[in-house]
Amino acid sequence: MKLAFKVVNQIGIDRLCAETKDGDDLFTIEPYLNCREKGFAITQNVLPNGKFVHPFEECKTVVFSQHRRTDELVVFVGTRKWFDDGKQFLPCGDKHFVPSNETWERQDPTNRFSPTKLQDAVKFIENELGLPQVLEVLEVKQN
Repeated sequence: MKLAFKVVNQIGIDRLCAETKDGDDLFTIEPYLNCREKGFAITQNVLPNGKFVHPFEECKTVVFSQHRRTDELVVFVGTRKWFDDGKQFLPCGDKHFVPSNETWERQDPTNRFSPTKLQDAVKFIENELGLPQVLEVLEVKQN
C-alpha cells in the first residue's frame, strides 16, 4: 500500500480532487482491495476535451497496487465496467469471472514498475487519466 500512497502523493491529491467551477468531480478515487494487494482505483469522469463521460461504467479507470509477490507497482487500465464487481475493485472480464493478475500482466507487460521507477508509473497514470489536459481545458478549482 505504501507504493500506492507514494504514487498518489506524486500525482498530487489536489489535482485528483479537482472540481469544475460547478463543483463536479473530475476524478473518482476509491480503494482497491484484492487480498494482499491494496491500492487505489482512479476513475476519469471527464475526457481531456472537457466532456463528461456517460454512462459512468464507460469511464476509463486506472487501478494500481503493489504486486503480491514482488515489490513492483502493477497498473491496470480499462473501463470501469471491467473492474467493478460490486464488492471490491477487482479486474474482471465479466460479472462472474475475475482473471488472475498473471493473466492481466501477460496482456500488457508495460504495466509493472519498479519501486525505483515510480516516477515512470506516475507519468503513465497521468497520461492514461488525461492529466494535465483535463485541468487545462476546464476551469477547475483545486481543493
